[in-house]
Amino acid sequence: MIQDKNKKIILCTLGNSNHISWREGTEYLKKMEEKNLALDLSKIAADERREMFREFESIANLSFPVVIAAVDMETWEFDYLLSRHASQFFVFLSEPRYFTFAVTLQKYKEHIIFENPSAVSHSALFTDEALTRATITGVCLNLGTLEFDRLRHKKKYQSSVHTLDHHSLKVTRISPFPSAWWQHIIFLHPRRLKNLKDLHYVKNVPANYFADYLIIDADNTLDEQKEIKEYIGLLLG
Repeated sequence: MIQDKNKKIILCTLGNSNHISWREGTEYLKKMEEKNLALDLSKIAADERREMFREFESIANLSFPVVIAAVDMETWEFDYLLSRHASQFFVFLSEPRYFTFAVTLQKYKEHIIFENPSAVSHSALFTDEALTRATITGVCLNLGTLEFDRLRHKKKYQSSVHTLDHHSLKVTRISPFPSAWWQHIIFLHPRRLKNLKDLHYVKNVPANYFADYLIIDADNTLDEQKEIKEYIGLLLG
């Protein structure tokens, strides 16, 4: 288990959100000095991904160590990201369609990791038994989802923790979690980070829940994510 919260690689995330499109993000990325990011393809259609990859060719030294995979990706996309952008891990959602998809991708098995699901109905997929049966050895942990489960879905939370004890943690996603108690009562789990206090819960997260790669999971612009990245560094320092 990883114990040191320091010396982690914190990545901003490029991808479609309610507040910025990948096109806007790519244009901003061209002006950024930092060219090492996570890439979220889960909400981007196949034809748009082709266009996106063409745009990437004009950006030097661009790397995406962690990719949130789309369920309709073709094998050439995995090959392209592995060879051209130094991708190491493809995060799959713990949903039946992603498990079915993974079966067809044995060539990339060592790069595929599954993330703890937000939906209670999919909790049985993120278990030691399910992942072992699928021959998946690595996992991704979404801290916001885990914190929500800790407060509201104890059984699901305990199952996720048990899974972490038996499968190697490769990536940790840090998403906003409301600091106000009343937001917990009405099940408010925001996608956009508006207040840095909504990251304070990470201070109480056990050290072994932080992988070498920490990625920002929030519907914020890349410019806003730069500030979030710095703040997470301070929280973990």
